[in-house]
Amino acid sequence: MATKAELKKLQDALKKTQAQLAQVTGTAPIPGFKPAVKMPKPAKQPGQTGFVGPVAPAETQFIFDLQGNPVEVYSTGPKAGTSVETGSVVFQGSGPTRTGGSNTGASKPPAPPAPPAPSTTDRQLIASRLKELNFPSSIIDSSINFVEAAMDDGLELPNAINILYNNKEYTTKNGIKLASPFYAEFTSLKENYKGDPRFTPTPKELMEFSLGVKSLVSRYGRSSKFAERAAIEQYVANGVRITDLDQRFATAALKTLEADPVEVRTLQALGYISKAEDIADFYLDPKIGQEQFEINAKTAAFGKQALKRAEYGITFDAARIKQLAATTGNEAEAEQMAAQGYETISKTLQPLTKLEQIYGVGINQAQIQAQLEEEQFKGTASELRKRRKEQEELAFQRRSGTIGASRGSGGSLGTRSTLGTI
Repeated sequence: MATKAELKKLQDALKKTQAQLAQVTGTAPIPGFKPAVKMPKPAKQPGQTGFVGPVAPAETQFIFDLQGNPVEVYSTGPKAGTSVETGSVVFQGSGPTRTGGSNTGASKPPAPPAPPAPSTTDRQLIASRLKELNFPSSIIDSSINFVEAAMDDGLELPNAINILYNNKEYTTKNGIKLASPFYAEFTSLKENYKGDPRFTPTPKELMEFSLGVKSLVSRYGRSSKFAERAAIEQYVANGVRITDLDQRFATAALKTLEADPVEVRTLQALGYISKAEDIADFYLDPKIGQEQFEINAKTAAFGKQALKRAEYGITFDAARIKQLAATTGNEAEAEQMAAQGYETISKTLQPLTKLEQIYGVGINQAQIQAQLEEEQFKGTASELRKRRKEQEELAFQRRSGTIGASRGSGGSLGTRSTLGTI
């Protein structure tokens, strides 16, 4: 048996070896762990001076517990050079080795099996794809059922989604008819489309438009009637695009805040609205297509400039305003042209009226205004301007005495003017 001093010496050597091993492998030693060791041969053989105790078999190994006490002795253990595993470190004939490390002297435990990859079902794939396509949550589940049934018949996912987009229904191999929730909600919106067939909206565009209209109604706080299916169908039928409608919603919000009384009266005079509260309806009316709306908008802008100058003698004639506005370009151009034209007309109309009154001739003011409008907005030469010039010249001659009184009794330049009946 080994003495306590020898055991203590072995324990100290073991700790030193364990520290060296941790330094080499880069791992901290396990606190309190006492690996198995192979006892060395006794320094003294039996019969020699100083021999103490029985001879330990050459292959005997001592196993120590965590407190360093021998707990079991193997008299028939593994031969030198093989490992005895009691933890992470063993002692062999060639030195310490960490179990599971890269040293060839130690046995390696088998690697744990990799966790199985989560299985992805067809339904999960369908749901993921429909979300990528921005399907609204209201039709996600029913659309998944439709596509899954088509895939069960052997169709690939893209083909199944294409049927979902474009077909009102699908009949499975078992004879079951399935209605497409997407077609019912969006694709069917184009059934009353009246625009150019070349620009018929696609199913995806119809979905984006429908969702876009609802978003605009919410964003600008407009009446929910503009987000109803009937309104959306009319927008689509009349060829209104979401970008155009976005601008119309923004303008409606601005005009509602401004509440310009002249603009309200203009829209009423043109028959576009019946009361001031309807000004938003003028811009958002789904029954009015984009092209007609643009005509109405520039007509209103044109007419507003005439109505603003009513106090200067300008007469507002709705039919005449619509006729003149039709010759202009867009809304901004119509407003600018009308502002300049009616400003000139208002300045011309008053003195011309006074000049006619000098000669005691009745004036048809509406006819005079129409002649001036022709000149201003249609660019035609006006007899009215020519006659005005002649009358001014005649007045100057009379004041200077260069014309006789007989000239005033007849002739084309006499007081018997036909100006009022042009």
